[in-house]
Amino acid sequence: NLGVVGRCGMQCPTPHGRPQATDGSVPKERCVTCHNEPARLAAYGDTELLHHKHVTEHKVDCQHCHLEIQHVGEPRITAAATACGTCHEQGHSPQMTLYAGLGGRGVDSMPDPMFLAGVRCEGCHLDIPGHTGATRKASEISCMSCHGPTYLRIYRHWKTTVAERTAKVEQQFAETAARTGADPEALQEARFNLDLVKRANGIHNVRYAYALLQRSHDDLNRARASRGIATL
Repeated sequence: NLGVVGRCGMQCPTPHGRPQATDGSVPKERCVTCHNEPARLAAYGDTELLHHKHVTEHKVDCQHCHLEIQHVGEPRITAAATACGTCHEQGHSPQMTLYAGLGGRGVDSMPDPMFLAGVRCEGCHLDIPGHTGATRKASEISCMSCHGPTYLRIYRHWKTTVAERTAKVEQQFAETAARTGADPEALQEARFNLDLVKRANGIHNVRYAYALLQRSHDDLNRARASRGIATL
């Protein structure tokens, strides 16, 4: 948890599950790559003066002085879950599996970018004042709290498209099963990936959810082809 505005301009108050190798600080050693006068080095630590001289007056790129912020360590579901394990260890693991980009059939691993950044469940499931339920709620407010108001439209688009695609594949599955019976192996594969998206709520990893639903659609067509039925 950096607790500051990073070099990218993003506020980082939300929980991160992995340590940072660097936090955008400016080692004094960086100064001597350009300056070796004691008087100038004495100004080290005067943030306002240094930013005025380097950025305002001379347009020096941030990376010439600041270390790049890095998130390191192997992403782990246990690090992402933290206290949320109270629920996720009692049958709610599909959400964490989808978030980590795992568990599907016939689709490569595809971790969500937030998982790779080490953002824990609490980063999106906020403790919103006035909410009296037993669980923390995730909503467009969660996105906007870090990424700004532009994410309202993005979040709503994600919610809508995941719901529409899931409903469409579910409809295709029902129609295909009615015509092919339950035997084709491809039909079972399609059911598995569709169920994962439904149980996990595709918003936990939109890109992976799309890939799983596309795979389900392809498997349904394989099942239909095995019975000589026109593809979808």
